Amino acid sequence: MQSSSVRAIIDNKKTQTRRLVKGLSPDMPQGKYQYRGVQHGIHALELLDSDGDPTEQFFPCAKPIYFPGETVYVKEAYGYAMISGGCLYKADYPSERMSPPLSTGDKWRSALFMPESLARVFLKITDLRVEYLRSISAEDVLAEGIRTAHGSFANDLNKEAYFDLFYRINTEVEVKSNPLVWVYSFVRVSKPGCAA
Repeated sequence: MQSSSVRAIIDNKKTQTRRLVKGLSPDMPQGKYQYRGVQHGIHALELLDSDGDPTEQFFPCAKPIYFPGETVYVKEAYGYAMISGGCLYKADYPSERMSPPLSTGDKWRSALFMPESLARVFLKITDLRVEYLRSISAEDVLAEGIRTAHGSFANDLNKEAYFDLFYRINTEVEVKSNPLVWVYSFVRVSKPGCAA
């Protein structure tokens, strides 16, 4: 996860994340969808009618990464401290002017390779839904941890800031496109097996 997102979770400003829905057919009709689990042996989205009722029209999709009730750890960029050898987290050093005391020759390691044993942030998934990226509400932009603007145009400016971040992270998605995304809601929890 991006360091800014990790910081927003730690600061209790981020309670949602969006991920691309993979494995979709390019000829799916536009409309509102609901994840229906495994249908006829495949993970599927169901098309809903204009009233939001099920139509029993199913379209295959890749399995969601997470499900409600699961506890997951947040992968973040990390390194090792010069003196203690303990773990440092890039999210704690948001400015290039804040020089972290990394071990000699060490550098920030990719979040992709962070082992669970070094994780400090754990999340419990509370909800999963699917929607088009550009259907995000002003409230959900805030739940994504985006608060860049205030005042009369804040909602639009915050949405644009969120879209900019999404397209920078998801480089395979054409800018200004409107893909289907999984919307994961979560709460921060203690590390599994540890007393609160």
